[in-house]
Amino acid sequence: MTDAGVNAHLVGVPGGRWRLNTPSVIVDLDLLEANIAKMARLCAESGIALRPHAKTHKSIEIARRQLGAGAIGICCAKLGEAEILAGGGIESILLTSPVVSAEGCRRLAALNRRCPELMVVADCAPNVAMLADAAADSGKPLKVILDLDVGQHRTGIAPGDGAVALAARIAAAPGLGLAGIQGYAGHLMHVHDRREREAATLAVMAALADMRDALEARVDQWPVNGTWSEYGFRRPQRTDRARPRQPPPGTGREDRRLCVEATGRTWDRMRDRRHRASVAPGSRPGVAGRSK
Repeated sequence: MTDAGVNAHLVGVPGGRWRLNTPSVIVDLDLLEANIAKMARLCAESGIALRPHAKTHKSIEIARRQLGAGAIGICCAKLGEAEILAGGGIESILLTSPVVSAEGCRRLAALNRRCPELMVVADCAPNVAMLADAAADSGKPLKVILDLDVGQHRTGIAPGDGAVALAARIAAAPGLGLAGIQGYAGHLMHVHDRREREAATLAVMAALADMRDALEARVDQWPVNGTWSEYGFRRPQRTDRARPRQPPPGTGREDRRLCVEATGRTWDRMRDRRHRASVAPGSRPGVAGRSK
């Protein structure tokens, strides 16, 4: 992580962390690298192509590290995130939320021109028409993934005949290419019982598999592709998580944070912490993650 901005003169200076201009996000690089490597290894062992979501870190550098570890691309929730990542050299981006406004489609066309591998999602016929116009404006085909509602009820079309018809419309639209299906079961993260979460996750995966089979049988130009995101039933428990090095005696659990809010109170907790740190100036304060 190289851009230290207004804190550049403090990097590597003894005691520099206590003089940082805030808000700044402090990242434990040992933990970051261990977590990236662990996710890449788990996906490789399971034969899963990994496309991590940048909405959690909003960082070009972290996206580069994820790609370097074997990810096939990066997901973004918003068009603005995708524009920034593409500007930073990230070449394979999936926008996981529909782009539905005229201004958004204008920006999407510009992004499609400069991003080597851009994919978007669609869940209704009017949006497909807008995306076809954006592809025409960009002078380059645009890959579109069918967004399926698997219980989140936020975006997506319900699985069934309507979804099959929409997939066929995408495949037939000038300038568009049907690239697969997406199902986001984010609501399952709130199912705390492991067995219930497992059953619900398997039901979502079965519904997606059935939808894939239906599309494969009924839609021309159907690709072998898919993307879904669930709070998996194999969620790591406390004993499974990568841990930081043991803090010096006398420090508490709060010193084990991966990313910490840059406030005086937190700095007091971190006073005796020994770790490799990187400064990201201008980042919004907040805890991005913590080990428990």
